[in-house]
Amino acid sequence: MYEYENAFIEMYKGASYAPLTSWDISCKNIYGAINTGQELQCLKVLEKEHNWARFPELRIPLLKKKTVIVTNFQKEIIWVSQRFYHMTGYLPSEAIGRKPVFLQGPNTDQDSLKQMNEKLKLLEPVTNKIINYKKDGQEYLCELEIYPIFDKQHTPVNFVAIEFEGA
Repeated sequence: MYEYENAFIEMYKGASYAPLTSWDISCKNIYGAINTGQELQCLKVLEKEHNWARFPELRIPLLKKKTVIVTNFQKEIIWVSQRFYHMTGYLPSEAIGRKPVFLQGPNTDQDSLKQMNEKLKLLEPVTNKIINYKKDGQEYLCELEIYPIFDKQHTPVNFVAIEFEGA
């Protein structure tokens, strides 16, 4: 519950308080805070299942409505945040088990992808911008950061990507 409380506090810094009768109006973003707390709990489960050495700081990206994607070491998607749907048009269930390459298309820069893959092979973090495609075929600029995640024996087990649709 600690993550939910932190998400709630972050969401409502500086908020003015209103009588309980107007709770639904004054706290229109309450569902975002609840969802962020739920997503952090899901990530904690993944942390435990995969024996992550260090839980990546994902609270702020989730609160800033960025998309978070977790893949296994073979780069197959095992979890996506709810923002994934808003960014791509794909439901989480349509992404799980697939590699992120399904979002790429004709205008995705192949040289940029090769550079990203080389860094990931070396287990280095990646920051980049690439053209991806939504479910309806529309292009969007995907700004991303990808981090390798290691287990407590220092074996790479996952990748975490933080993404948002750029301008």
